[in-house]
Amino acid sequence: MERSERQGLYAAQLADAMPRALTELDRDPFSLTYGCFDREYWAWATKDFANFDLQRAIYPLTLAYLQPFPGNRWHGSARLKDWIKASFAHCERVQHANGSFDHHYPNEFSVVGVSFPLAEIGLAFMMLDAAGELSPSERQRWIAFFARCAGFLCKVDETHGFISNHRLGAVCGLHIAATLTGEARFKRRGEEILATVVANASSEGWPLEYTGADPGYQTLDTNFMAHYFRLTGDQDFLERLVLPSLEFLIYFFHPDGSVGGEYGSRNCPLYYPGGFEVFAPHSGAAETIARLGAKAIQDGHSTALGGHDIRNFVPMMSSYSLALSACAEGQPAAAAEPPFKRQFERYWPDAGLFVRSDARHYTIVGCSKGGVVKIFNKESHSLEAAHSGYLLEAENGKAWSTQFHERNKVQGLEDCSGKEVAPRTECRFSVEAAFYGVVPMRLFTPFRFLLFRIFVLTIGRNVAVNNWVKRHIIIGLVIHRRKRSAMRAIREFTFAEDGLTIRDELTGLAKISAVRLRAADIFTTIYMGSSKYYRHMESLTDRLSDKNLIDLIRASGGVLTYQIKDDGLNLKQDGKEGGA
Repeated sequence: MERSERQGLYAAQLADAMPRALTELDRDPFSLTYGCFDREYWAWATKDFANFDLQRAIYPLTLAYLQPFPGNRWHGSARLKDWIKASFAHCERVQHANGSFDHHYPNEFSVVGVSFPLAEIGLAFMMLDAAGELSPSERQRWIAFFARCAGFLCKVDETHGFISNHRLGAVCGLHIAATLTGEARFKRRGEEILATVVANASSEGWPLEYTGADPGYQTLDTNFMAHYFRLTGDQDFLERLVLPSLEFLIYFFHPDGSVGGEYGSRNCPLYYPGGFEVFAPHSGAAETIARLGAKAIQDGHSTALGGHDIRNFVPMMSSYSLALSACAEGQPAAAAEPPFKRQFERYWPDAGLFVRSDARHYTIVGCSKGGVVKIFNKESHSLEAAHSGYLLEAENGKAWSTQFHERNKVQGLEDCSGKEVAPRTECRFSVEAAFYGVVPMRLFTPFRFLLFRIFVLTIGRNVAVNNWVKRHIIIGLVIHRRKRSAMRAIREFTFAEDGLTIRDELTGLAKISAVRLRAADIFTTIYMGSSKYYRHMESLTDRLSDKNLIDLIRASGGVLTYQIKDDGLNLKQDGKEGGA
């Protein structure tokens, strides 16, 4: 999709999204929550706090106020200007004394709950200020607000995990605060955080997201890289971090234009378009990704703006706003060839990701996720088959799965490690993964909720205590907990001219009272809010059945074999093919 078409797509998506954004906003000037974007809080009263992160909607609303585009009936609207200023006044009212806000729960004091709003509300301020839309007193109030935010980021670090997109948001916000206030400590802190992102980025080109590479979240990394580059024009930053990231990421844009999913460290399937439009004049890979991503949005292969829940609708709206602005700035570079257009094999050992592109299929294997596999048909540009591993359940209710992000044993990919090679006539390799205990989903009950609220309103008000609980209990149990079992799965892939055969040898299952073994093309084993967004690939492909495979695995001596044929991925039973 050419840039002019993409510009029209972003404009149409934003114009359609504006009524929803304004519906989320309390626009009643006599209301106590005038300017709040959390409708669950102010309209339905189903929450006891407002999610401050939703105030980031100030940025796309500011763009709509200042920038004309097709379908934008709010351009120059005095009423919209009033609502933007009311939204900022709400930000002032709910800011804690230490400069932070409530994000996921009261008194959370989170770094990301400050980083992202500081960056995007700061950008809105810069646009309004450049347009002469703020009085001297308003200008002083906004800058004082940003200084309090930046002061918090100078004192508190994010310790529950290394999350590059959070840190890049902080880098942008601190740079804005330093520019507006002239305070050197804000500049120094931003440079310190950026140095950690660079230091933890893989030599393969990907920024660290919790435990590894996640192409979906990497599109959000790119979004904040783009904000920072627009603010600074830092060519060294472009060369050292951005361009290698783009060269890695392009491999994980599928023939249907979608990106990421279960093979990534965080299972994220989201596509944030803004950064790629900013970098399109500097990188052929960025231009290609922008073309593929926009077409996928249009065709439903990636979740469109209106398909997100409110938590990702607001930041996604900001990214579309960035994309729309960037489309008017400079000519894109010549598009790079999408990797699925050529034939090769390549393995990234640090990421634990393998790609094979042959005459008919584009296959991605998450070796670090127990051999999760997605197989795309090049002719139909669609997902033909997928297998996300196994879920094993015992009589006592415990469960285990192979789908966890770990450094698994991989054999047979030495020749294509770190480089493209021609597809082998018969490519064979194996991934050995353990079954890990699956933590049951931690849903709130009234009693659990009561206990949690007592915590956040008492000792949880201490930042150090709050961060310890988040690191060791909330994140430690729900995301990072790994209880390795003695059970193993050795998944062997054999690619040949007539398709793909997957042979799974499962061992150690006899040691437990297993009652059910299931497989599925799409499922997840860890909590991650930014996963499981609907894409057409879920309903347009033949799914693996969730039937119980326990008797079959026992009868076969622990071996299951699948073959990819024209009608999808099929399980062979007694030497005969049959639907899984």
